[in-house]
Amino acid sequence: MDKKKDTVSLLNSLLKKNCDAKRGYHKAAEEIDQPALKGWLMSLAEQRENFKKSIREEIRILGGEPLVFQQVKGKVQQAFIKPELLYLLNNVESTLESCLRYELKTLAKYENLINKNTVAPSTQHLIIGQQENIKLALSDLEVRMTESAYSL
Repeated sequence: MDKKKDTVSLLNSLLKKNCDAKRGYHKAAEEIDQPALKGWLMSLAEQRENFKKSIREEIRILGGEPLVFQQVKGKVQQAFIKPELLYLLNNVESTLESCLRYELKTLAKYENLINKNTVAPSTQHLIIGQQENIKLALSDLEVRMTESAYSL
């Protein structure tokens, strides 16, 4: 495979990760009872929708075709598609811990992509920008986890 095809393949893997995240955050927001956490989860879902749009655009710029991922229908626990991300609904601590695990894995995927692959400057800029936003979300998540622990 050539360099552009490799990059498109890698971007499609990030696209899938963000599709899963968007669905997971949206579904968790629908099920959680705390308004502040609900709003935060919806903002993460919106952020991932924006990530998806940017990744799709970059794939097209590179001459590739963005993959389309099917909606997963069923229980809320299927939202992230990964068993380690099961939500105990309306349990703030479990929800935050699931978000933390997911965000750490997502960040690692971004870091792996940027560290192990040579990509076009526009792709690198896109990935680094999204990676920085994920780091900010992780920082916010850590604050929320600390606040949640103190409110018990």
